[in-house]
Amino acid sequence: MQEVVQQHLQQAKQCLQQGQSSSAAMYARKVLRKQKDNLEALKVMLAVAVQQQDAMLMQQYADSVLSIDSKDEQGLMVKVEHAAKLEQHFTVIELSKTLIQQGIESSDVVYTLALAQLAAGQIAEAQQSLQSLLASNTDNPFVYLNMGHVYKAMGSSSQAAQYYFQFIDRTETAKGNGYWSLADLKDYRFDGQVQNTLQQLIADDSLDAGNRALILFALARSFEQQADFEQAFKYMSSANAIIHKYRPFRADAYAGLIKDLISNAKVNNAYKATADEPRPIFIVGMPRSGTTLVEQILAAHSKVTTTDELPYIERIAMQIQKHGYGNGINNLTAAQIAHYRAIYLQQASQYFAADVEVFIDKNPNNFIHIGLIKTLFPEAKVINMVRNPVDNAFSVYKQYFANGHDYSYNVNAISFYWQGYLSLMFQWSNLYGAALVNQGYEELVAEPEAQTRKLLAYCELDFEPSCLTFYQSKKAVLTPSVSQVKQPINNRSIGSGKQYLAYIDGQQTWTLLEQKANELIGY
Repeated sequence: MQEVVQQHLQQAKQCLQQGQSSSAAMYARKVLRKQKDNLEALKVMLAVAVQQQDAMLMQQYADSVLSIDSKDEQGLMVKVEHAAKLEQHFTVIELSKTLIQQGIESSDVVYTLALAQLAAGQIAEAQQSLQSLLASNTDNPFVYLNMGHVYKAMGSSSQAAQYYFQFIDRTETAKGNGYWSLADLKDYRFDGQVQNTLQQLIADDSLDAGNRALILFALARSFEQQADFEQAFKYMSSANAIIHKYRPFRADAYAGLIKDLISNAKVNNAYKATADEPRPIFIVGMPRSGTTLVEQILAAHSKVTTTDELPYIERIAMQIQKHGYGNGINNLTAAQIAHYRAIYLQQASQYFAADVEVFIDKNPNNFIHIGLIKTLFPEAKVINMVRNPVDNAFSVYKQYFANGHDYSYNVNAISFYWQGYLSLMFQWSNLYGAALVNQGYEELVAEPEAQTRKLLAYCELDFEPSCLTFYQSKKAVLTPSVSQVKQPINNRSIGSGKQYLAYIDGQQTWTLLEQKANELIGY
């Protein structure tokens, strides 16, 4: 029998080398029918799955191979790729380091590691990984782009800009990424020469839609810096129109979700929290509403650590939504709640030390999931940041989001999204009362110390002066607001949307939204 097995293995490997994947798989299966744990046959099946890009089989055979040989290169590479797609950053880091320790230090592995480190907030480590690629004279221009992102997170806009320009010089197909990254620094100012270059680029009919949109956003930013708001609105509208075409907002689905949650919202008291676990503070609201500012204020406290815009609550919600989200939350049993709590805390704890008392999960989208949050974590503090709707609307309208926020590319869609947001926040406020805080951005800017003291008291934290000098922190910040939160609180962004009102219709709607937002803050 052993002779037959070896013959089939040889035929399988020959077919694989010749690109005959179906024949290779046939011979490998013959071996596995006789020896189900034959490592060489499993490796052939894994290689076939990779050639055919069959994601399910790739995972199946990678697991089988690694269960026998935990250091198999192709098995590890498949697991790294899969984890990266699922945004499992810490898994990617662990597996990539395993590959590197085995001497498989290819530029692709190191670059994948760097991206995961950057996404996980390991900024110094990401910088080191990217620097090693630069030292090896990499031909990957995106190394320069991501090195710019590293310096942006560290609050060094000038160094970030230098790397963004190096990226632009080294790419012919993705210049839009570089110019938008410059615009997204917020404190970078475009000069006339760069503005002219941007206008020349959009005059090129061969420019693809993605690059065109990003360059138009950058142009809008350059004209806004010159206080030419008519031209700025023209360019940001053109950019948004392009992206809206490819990423339309699913208004019906959003409205249905809001209606479901409002209709079925109840307090689920099935679980009683214990005091021996880290306590989360969830900061929610519209994006660009001051959530990063509050995060940095609280993170300056000695008992608080911050994480990132964690996706874990959303992922739990997706599992519950299969059976109707609103009722799904209501019907969670104590055992199910304990299960989901454990999953969330295990994932979130990857971002902080074991002795942390309080941690922050700042994901603006979680305003939708406050019912789930308070069911899983009745002890959690929830801060909803509320900014003037007009200022917020144009702040998101001129912002490019790589993922999500599809409503932000159309002014009417932003208005519609705001209406749903306010309706749901009134419902959560009715349901949870003082267990939820609606913090006005403008109030925080006007009275930083008084409002900070209120927030700390709500979070059951003593006042510490460091919370008022949060901008002196050396912690990295991974959101577009990094330049704003690296300086003292100021009122420069208040009223920033008013100059664009003349270019849109439906101003009465925005007036009503402002009234409702003010009502929510005082609720």
